[in-house]
Amino acid sequence: MIEMQRKADFVANSRAIGDKSQRSDAPAVPTTPTAVPTIGQWSLLGLSSILLMFGVGSMRRRQI
Repeated sequence: MIEMQRKADFVANSRAIGDKSQRSDAPAVPTTPTAVPTIGQWSLLGLSSILLMFGVGSMRRRQI
């Protein structure tokens, strides 16, 4: 009888502490979107042009 009481206490306490299988009826709280830093069109064009210049320069040096 004492064994069953301990088991019942353990089950009740484990559900209260950390049982994540129970669903909550609380509504989800909406969050505001966070800004993600991106690169603009002109910056991308400029970086691509710089990369192209370095690539053409290294190809010209290897041929000579």
